[in-house]
Amino acid sequence: FEELLDVLAKHKLIQNKQLILTRLIDRERLESTALGEHIAVPHARVDTGDKIAVAVGRSARGINYDSQDKRKVHLIILIVWNPSLPGLFNHLFAGLARYLREPDFRQRAINARDRNEFYQVLSEIVITLPKDDRIVSRASLLKKLQDIEMRKKRATQPQIRTLEKQAALIREEMDHATLTRFDRLMERYGYAVAEVENGVCQSCNINVATVMSSAIEGSNDIYICENCGKFLVAAPKKKK
Repeated sequence: FEELLDVLAKHKLIQNKQLILTRLIDRERLESTALGEHIAVPHARVDTGDKIAVAVGRSARGINYDSQDKRKVHLIILIVWNPSLPGLFNHLFAGLARYLREPDFRQRAINARDRNEFYQVLSEIVITLPKDDRIVSRASLLKKLQDIEMRKKRATQPQIRTLEKQAALIREEMDHATLTRFDRLMERYGYAVAEVENGVCQSCNINVATVMSSAIEGSNDIYICENCGKFLVAAPKKKK
């Protein structure tokens, strides 16, 4: 992280390197930002004025990262953005994901022979930030936020302070509408996120539409059960 932050500092895109480094580390402890397929997108929400600060780095040898697919990370896209721009990262992440999902793009970025070729590949990325509030959020973070809220009920005061810090990191990445719905469901039912297992919502035991069920399996976007209104996430795959 420090090398990429040095690049941003050199170009005067960030000021408080140590604060940002601390935020990045805190975020990684909460949940790894490795996406799999040799890519990681570490990020921090710190005042950057009216700029989005992005630094991209490659590692030929690869970096040991807490990635779900257990592969080393070769491509790192580090993002720092302003807290006064709610939901911005989710828009940016959704735009990046369209390119990072493409095997050809990933391989050309990772295997670029020099800086010029690397820049040429990255210059293909075009992201348009929408003007409305439709934000692509990550369901796993909502599930983790729910787990934190439940753990707070039986935690000691020191533990609660740690959990509240973790919850704040997640809430910074979510848009207002999603959080409002989440808090309302938590207050009314005690939970807001339900798993989908074998095509069935585990909250209401009603079959989820096949198209939605398939989408949930291959995505980390937000989906809502049409019957009970809970946020839906794919159930963890059982180890064989």
